Amino acid sequence: MGFAPPARHPDLDAPTCELDRLALALDCKLSKIRADRQDLAEPTNWLAPAAEEDLVAIRSKWQLPETYEEFLRKFSPLKVTVTGRGFGTGLHMLGASELVSGQAGYAYNSTENRPIEDWPSEYLVIGDVFADPHILDLSATKAVDTPVLTAPHGVRVWRFQSVTPTFLAFLRRLAR
Repeated sequence: MGFAPPARHPDLDAPTCELDRLALALDCKLSKIRADRQDLAEPTNWLAPAAEEDLVAIRSKWQLPETYEEFLRKFSPLKVTVTGRGFGTGLHMLGASELVSGQAGYAYNSTENRPIEDWPSEYLVIGDVFADPHILDLSATKAVDTPVLTAPHGVRVWRFQSVTPTFLAFLRRLAR
């Protein structure tokens, strides 16, 4: 008995907007990785619709920009690691099922069960490159999209720098 591939949002097969087209381009890149090595018992490098309970948990904590929320809803990364220029050993993208827990060590100290004081409350970790966080700056949300920033980990003071001016530009970069 085999395992079925993860669910696929229909907009990957018939993209109607820029977000859909960028997700399709990223999925095409990921499909090459999946073709080389894939165990459907433990699927990796898929974009799949998010579970509604994960979205409810996320919405209870943050007000996400529309673009990112739609991306998670339709194309939530499932154990995705993207390689390419600027991503060193690979960018691990957090999907909807791991977004809340993915804040641990950055925004939240899970050992002491409390927020980390020097982490800006409006920063949401959406992935990392070898523990260097990639974040959305929710304070800059313009209802539709927001900048993506990064900073090296293991330093005394976080020094964030811009990666891209919007999440869509970030997806464009990932899909190359």
